[in-house]
Amino acid sequence: MRNLSTSVVLGLLCIGWTTSTRAGEAPATKYKQGVIFRKDVFERQTDGYHTYRIPVMVATGKETLLLFCEGRKNSRRDAGDIDMLVKRSEDGGRTWSKQKVLLDEGPGRVGNPCVIAERDGKTVHLLFTRGGGECFFYMKSTDEGKTWSPIVASSDVPDQKEYKKTNFLKGFGGSPVKIGAGPVHGIQLQSGRLIAPSYIGRTIDEKRVGNCTTIYSDDGGKTWKPGGLVPNNLAGGECTMVVRSDGSFMINMRGGSGYRVISTSTDGGATWTEGVLDKALPEPSCQASLMRLNEKEILFSNPAVHWKGGFAIWTRRNLTLRLSQDDGRTWPHSRLVNRTLSGYSDIAITKDGRIFSVFENSIDYYCEKITVVEVDREWILAGDPAKKKKNLTPSTASFHGGPYTLDALSDGEEPELSGDRSIPRFAWWPHLGTKEWVQYTYPSPKKISAVEVYWYVSQACQLPESWKVLYLSGDTWKEAPGTSAMKAGADKYNRATFKPVETTALRIEVQLKPNLSAGILEWKVETAK
Repeated sequence: MRNLSTSVVLGLLCIGWTTSTRAGEAPATKYKQGVIFRKDVFERQTDGYHTYRIPVMVATGKETLLLFCEGRKNSRRDAGDIDMLVKRSEDGGRTWSKQKVLLDEGPGRVGNPCVIAERDGKTVHLLFTRGGGECFFYMKSTDEGKTWSPIVASSDVPDQKEYKKTNFLKGFGGSPVKIGAGPVHGIQLQSGRLIAPSYIGRTIDEKRVGNCTTIYSDDGGKTWKPGGLVPNNLAGGECTMVVRSDGSFMINMRGGSGYRVISTSTDGGATWTEGVLDKALPEPSCQASLMRLNEKEILFSNPAVHWKGGFAIWTRRNLTLRLSQDDGRTWPHSRLVNRTLSGYSDIAITKDGRIFSVFENSIDYYCEKITVVEVDREWILAGDPAKKKKNLTPSTASFHGGPYTLDALSDGEEPELSGDRSIPRFAWWPHLGTKEWVQYTYPSPKKISAVEVYWYVSQACQLPESWKVLYLSGDTWKEAPGTSAMKAGADKYNRATFKPVETTALRIEVQLKPNLSAGILEWKVETAK
């Protein structure tokens, strides 16, 4: 493949950052936690769709945002009747148009959007696919998404009606080639070249092989060409990319190891290095987004949970924005944007440098709504206070699993109610009706006179039948005076005061109700003066 680097110019895609304060508003520091505003734009079981998924967002004019997603008619599943949708906002995300259906193929699936906004502030290119990448669709708007050109389709799969023996996908080799672009925003180089980070499946030696790659256009989207293939030594799927300050490309890929996979190219995407794990970027195997903020800074968003098992709903949470000041080599600055379940996300930057994040989220399932937030750059730079303040007490338990963590016991996160799932929580689920315990261990003896426990309540976890406090005396566990068979209460701290005991370990022992489990949001210990 010919060298593509002639299209690479230093400072590509760079847009200078200025203040994020809107006219008539006080500085962003007045907003709670640096989040300037938050709005749910798509919610399940509304406007004729069961679920909305796979959000991709771009900024066009000064305040115009375009938000694309899949509208899933009958379920949240990846298969079935799925349409390609868009909404527009002309006031920086505060209000949104009614959703517009860009393509509905009846009972079939279309979606997986990748969107490229040109620097002219008006032209937008939309790439998406049918099914599992059997057909590639392209359409264009020259008026910030108000109207769209007819769809142009390409396919390398013979059973598709759009199949032609001459199609750009054949350039990858290994027909039939299936493709998915993004799902995330793409980029435009200074030369005008459009680039969409993509992943393909093809047949090599009678085996299906997957690779991340790019596709690009040098004629404003009229024709598309294949870029170089990223080695699949660490696998890789849905991907996002950015241009570094030296003109090289960095592609950031979904993997299955619990961390993001990174590859770079110094020849404009003709060739790529083997993938390496970025252990500063934990992931639960989920899509993510990279975006250049200015000449020196890059943003990254994903649910920041290290999980290398198979797909599990509860691992997709803690949607985090990170900021790098060295072209993505390190990520010292981060902020938790959404603590509850969170899934796919994207980042959009306006011409005046305002930062918008869009993401799937909810409490019970990670994709019950699609939410847009605007955040302040200085807030991200300040970092998460939680990461700086916590000095967790070493803890163990008779059992814990699933989405629950022992760190929740002493992380200092104050619950609002017993049903608060916006903060970490501990639970003995799925143990039901049993006797269980949780324990603090201290490096040296402490004289303790009281404890406070805030119980966690959900459908499966209810208040325990009873609870007591135990302390370690020598090699024996003893009951703290006056704490036998105490009753538990919801939506408050349950306090137990007793004659001071000196110990190196303390336990809360519970009797679970029949067929129910229990959990704890916070456990405080008071030492005697």
